[in-house]
This record gives sequence, structure tokens and C-alpha cells, in this order.
Amino acid sequence: GSCALDNLEFSEDQTHVRIAENVLHDAVAHDVPLKLFTEAAKNLVMEPCAPLASPLHLTPARFGRVPRYYVECTEDKALPLDIQRAMQKTLPVSQVFSLASSHASMFSHPVELANCLATVANK
Repeated sequence: GSCALDNLEFSEDQTHVRIAENVLHDAVAHDVPLKLFTEAAKNLVMEPCAPLASPLHLTPARFGRVPRYYVECTEDKALPLDIQRAMQKTLPVSQVFSLASSHASMFSHPVELANCLATVANK
């Protein structure tokens, strides 16, 4: 159900990935004006796949003691809300903020997102 994951394009050698350009705006920023997104999208590049396959070694003594916060984007088509909430349950967080935005809340709701981050910073 992810518009992003359903439209991935891999490099010829399968080491890098991106969301197909023809669905990119709808997948990650449907609530951002197309002209603004087009300018920002010029900075998007293929991402390496290697970090997705690298094992993590997390410990309660280190990772477990860092408070986690989550800003969920209720209109996100790249990472649907049910998946976001499953992630929150898998790795519990101290506080959840909720924005009625696409995946690109930094463009569609910058003030609201900044307020969430300021709240966390002030804890």
C-alpha cells in the first residue's frame, strides 16, 4: 500500500534505488505545490541500498536509553499511517506528534514540524 515502495527503480547494478519520477510528487509530497516540489526534487538522488541490508547491533544500555519521539504524517502515501503506527509499537516512543501531512512535512507543514522539534528540544 505504499506509493513509494510500489514504484521503486533500482540502478542497473542493483546498488542504488529511487522512487520513480512519474509518481514521486504524489508518493511523498502530494500536499506540496508541484512547482515548489519540482525545485526541491532537483536535489533528490538515488540512495544506496547497502545500509538497508547492514545489520544493527542495538543494546538497552546505549540505544535503549535514548528517548525516542515520532512525528507521524497522517496523509503519508510513502509510509502509510498503519505502518507508521506499527513501527511505533515495535520501538516504543516517549511521545507521538501527529501532522495531517504527506511524507514531506518539512515542505507542507514547516511551522508545525518545527514546533514538534522545538517541543522535543525543550524536554
